[in-house]
Amino acid sequence: MAPEHFRARLKGYRPLRKLRNCLTGMRYAIVNDFSVGSKVLMSLMTIAICLFFRQRIDVLVIFVASALMLVAELFNTALEDLCDFIDSSWNESIG
Repeated sequence: MAPEHFRARLKGYRPLRKLRNCLTGMRYAIVNDFSVGSKVLMSLMTIAICLFFRQRIDVLVIFVASALMLVAELFNTALEDLCDFIDSSWNESIG
């Protein structure tokens, strides 16, 4: 049996809620940010082509590269939104 403090920590743990929040954020980024949406679309098309030609190793490599690209793009978008929140006027260094 797990110790009491361990069970107390798990009481509020909701993994499905976390997954739903993650997917909601991804959908928001894909719909509202053109750069994220276009890169996800191109990645999916490339993966579909590789699956069509049965290049399974290529699919894995493209999937990993696409996931890293998506993480970098979402991080960039978050930083841009933060900078826009701090300085709402046009600033060349922010972009």
